Amino acid sequence: MLGLLISVAVAAPPPIDLEDSAPWEKAARVMREGPAGCWQFEGRMSMEVALHTPASAWSRGGSHRSRLSGDFTGTLDEGRWVAFERQLDPADSNDWLRLSGEGSQLTPLVGIYAVETAPQINQIRIDMSDDQATAQVAAASSQAVNRVDRLMDTLTEEAELAYIEWVPSRDGLLLHQFAELQNARGEIELLTFFPGGGAPSELTVTLPPKTVIREGPLKLVLMRPQLHFRGQAVADTVLPVAEAASLVISFFGITVGIDQRIDYQRAWRCAASPEPSSAPP
Repeated sequence: MLGLLISVAVAAPPPIDLEDSAPWEKAARVMREGPAGCWQFEGRMSMEVALHTPASAWSRGGSHRSRLSGDFTGTLDEGRWVAFERQLDPADSNDWLRLSGEGSQLTPLVGIYAVETAPQINQIRIDMSDDQATAQVAAASSQAVNRVDRLMDTLTEEAELAYIEWVPSRDGLLLHQFAELQNARGEIELLTFFPGGGAPSELTVTLPPKTVIREGPLKLVLMRPQLHFRGQAVADTVLPVAEAASLVISFFGITVGIDQRIDYQRAWRCAASPEPSSAPP
């Protein structure tokens, strides 16, 4: 009798088929693709980069830290950013990240944005002249992609596997999606939470705590990479509320740590639909 009671207590609500993850995989894509239709957003964004270089015959080495922050406005039309403007806060005159023009790298993870504005881990150039260390991120192609999809395509070669489970302690459904890494050990995992079995509200993308990637003679070590997304159901869609990304990259003894956060503070439909919708703080 006790076993029967326990099984009933942890069972998912009857309308949910825990053997079929396909509809939840489809519903989860809104967290990284953005809402259907045309939406305008205002918010706040920041990026912090920490750079450590070892001492050598040409440089004393050392640690450097830089931070960018500011406001943004943008238009997301059917999952594609058709307009995006930043108003960066005043920066210190010695802020190498701002001076090197890397404000253009401060871009959303949600939706489709040209990869030429997205940092490429194999295109970070370190300038150590005059005992000064600066990091520059080279531009890539102009192809427009979703950056989470690009991460999956770049690091994995196997098809995604998925399953769902009901989490009684959170009263919601959790979708697990994962794929084996290529040229590295471990797997990349996407966790999407659906409170009450409704619209998704959270997405977390994780890699192993330490991932070694080899590209020819280049050896990259990725440490503690994570992406986090929060969303809110509004009418018949889900709007982004916040996103954050963190990553530490090590190569040739140089370590670069990157932290980015974007808060979508206000959202409303494009001019064709005047009703505003505000995202929570």
